[in-house]
Amino acid sequence: MRSNPGQTRRLTQMKQPPANPGHVHRSLQTPTTLFGVEFKNRLGLAAGLDRTGRLVGERSKTGIGHIEIGTITNHADLERQRADSPRRVRVGISIASSRAGLDKDVVEDYARLSRKLSRWCDFLVVNLSSPHHARDGNTPGIKCLVHALMAERYTHQQSHHVPLLMKVAISGGTVHLPDAVRIARDMTLDAVIVATPCLHVLEHATRLLGNTPVISVGGIKTIDDATRRLEVGAALVQIHSAYAQRGCAAIAELLQS
Repeated sequence: MRSNPGQTRRLTQMKQPPANPGHVHRSLQTPTTLFGVEFKNRLGLAAGLDRTGRLVGERSKTGIGHIEIGTITNHADLERQRADSPRRVRVGISIASSRAGLDKDVVEDYARLSRKLSRWCDFLVVNLSSPHHARDGNTPGIKCLVHALMAERYTHQQSHHVPLLMKVAISGGTVHLPDAVRIARDMTLDAVIVATPCLHVLEHATRLLGNTPVISVGGIKTIDDATRRLEVGAALVQIHSAYAQRGCAAIAELLQS
């Protein structure tokens, strides 16, 4: 029986995975530039491992590309200065309010932290992953928060605008992405940190965000874990549990693989 060339082409196309033209080959070890900031590699330490910045100088010697301090709710908790990272490890500061929800007082807390801490970091992270404070990516008031922080940036950072990122936790069983993801895209935030162990959720977020860079955190323990996240569109990856369990050895294994 002779095959139909047109039918064969259609069947071949159906067997191939859907193309994602926005995704390119990325290596964990290669330098990159995002939102105007140069990173010596794509690997970072997530927030929660150094809540005050006290350990930045020590951890800048590990080969890591960036460190996210915090989450900080009181500017007086910060224990570092930019000079603490002589190897030019990029430093971000994660901020949040200690109050619940996202009312005007909470928004002012975020704005105050932005005003006080921006000069000490290479990028600022608005942390919306705070279940203990009844705050997540669907909490009403996210647009007002972003508006306030952008106004704060243009008012008090006239010589140099510190990149503004948003962190959102997304569960593996979710069908619809949190509102914050679309808000970050529509309001042109500099990047989004997506906290999820699920690869398909991360890929969904990167597709929706389009040109907005994504930083992946959650479930990254091996070089394969990191590579898969880069392959579906993450620009940087962060580790938390791997470092908490294995320390500097985790960084060495990932960067030498």
